Amino acid sequence: MFKRFFNTGFSLALVAALAACGSSGSDDTNGDGTVYVAPTSSAVAATYNGTISGLGSIVVNGVRFETVGASVVDGDDLYGSTSYHMPLAIGMTVALSGSADDVGGTGQASTIRILGGVRGYLAATPAANATLLNIASAQSVVVDSNTVYGGTRSNGAAVTTVAGLLANDAVEIYGVTQTNGDFLATRVTALPSMPGLYQLALRGSITAINSNVNTSANQYTVQTSNTDQVTVACASPGCSLSPSGVSLSVGAPVRVLAASANSLSGGVLSASVLQAVNPRLLTSFSGFTANYAKIKGLTQQVGSSWFVSGVEVTGANFTTPGVYVEVKGSWSGQTLVASQWYAENDRTVAAGSSQVSYNNELFGPVASLSGSTFNVQGVPVNSTNAYWANGSLSSLQNGSYVEVKGAMSNGQLLASKIEIKTTTSANNDDHDSSTLHGSQFEIYGSISNWTSQTSAFSLTSRGTVYAAQNVAQVRFEHGLPVNGSYVEAKGYMQGSTFMVVKLEVKNGYHDD
Repeated sequence: MFKRFFNTGFSLALVAALAACGSSGSDDTNGDGTVYVAPTSSAVAATYNGTISGLGSIVVNGVRFETVGASVVDGDDLYGSTSYHMPLAIGMTVALSGSADDVGGTGQASTIRILGGVRGYLAATPAANATLLNIASAQSVVVDSNTVYGGTRSNGAAVTTVAGLLANDAVEIYGVTQTNGDFLATRVTALPSMPGLYQLALRGSITAINSNVNTSANQYTVQTSNTDQVTVACASPGCSLSPSGVSLSVGAPVRVLAASANSLSGGVLSASVLQAVNPRLLTSFSGFTANYAKIKGLTQQVGSSWFVSGVEVTGANFTTPGVYVEVKGSWSGQTLVASQWYAENDRTVAAGSSQVSYNNELFGPVASLSGSTFNVQGVPVNSTNAYWANGSLSSLQNGSYVEVKGAMSNGQLLASKIEIKTTTSANNDDHDSSTLHGSQFEIYGSISNWTSQTSAFSLTSRGTVYAAQNVAQVRFEHGLPVNGSYVEAKGYMQGSTFMVVKLEVKNGYHDD
């Protein structure tokens, strides 16, 4: 399916360019390996709110954002400055500020907010074909074949599907709220242990407020699913609103943080923090002024007004509630004035004389190649039904740099199109044809065999060890690494060596 544009005011030529370039800014449009370079377009200040759909950089709402050098804020301190200490992953939800070229599909993130979801202990072992996960008997979360799984249980076992989860496992669940109130999981991450501060987190919308229950607490009724609701007590000084001074009203989407499952007693949850999670607040960054914002969510009609993820949207001719949309526009107070919107369906990309659909994309080196399966950025890829734009399965090797488009299903990316990138291509993802570095990508990993910034070293990412070498003008963020440092590196493949052009030391980081 093609993403359909409505009332955009853009020319048909621009729509055609967007369809051709997809979300990476370059695609093989005629099936012979020739790379299409998106038209030059100036990047502008922007804020985005959505789900990570691609890695090797991150792809959010159709734009591939470079993240080296960006500050990443932990979801438990959503409007603060506490750093997040794990790699970004497919299915996580984020809000970010930076610059974006919406035509070329590339951007540079400056600040990324992790939008925390549901956290707690599983109340029961999920069935093999589970459609619901129950958290602390307080919130039922919907899962489907597109839900991505990751992380490790307390016994060290890696979780890749719902079958890897057991009762009492600690989990962090990212997702989106549906029109019926259910929270649909886009990613479920098993945690080896619970964070010390907030062990329970719920997501939902306020349906009632009673500020007269007692003298020290407001009580909120929060709908956490189609069938679940929780009474939340926010008593001062033990409970705070985030951001400070926010006014919560009926209908407001919130995330509730509590110390533990024991905070829920007698049908009342004693909260520590109530976070407002509407896109207007999520895309407001101190000291940053954006030309436009792009948000994703479900349409909802209230009277004659239309809302997306709790935000009023004007200028869009929505006709049907419950449609998952991406909306681009500018803020007027708390209202988003739409200049462009489209229904969020599968994207398509040229594959020879036909089109193939995709939801997710990966950029990076091949690892663990076995038959028609391999890993990219730690994600299993099945290439059985893929169209090969450049090269073939027989020419694929561990360490080959590839761009893979497809859709996540039951823990693996079912590839619809694969392109093997080479270092001789004049095109790269920075649209800089003056260099011959080929396409660049980013990976997280740990450093070993480091002796100096001009010597070869090893970079271990998701269990795979890569030979790495800094280029002559490598840019270091946060100082030089040492052996054992966890880093985020941007670079390109030259043969079997990862050539690093930017390297950021990520203090405190670790794999999930």
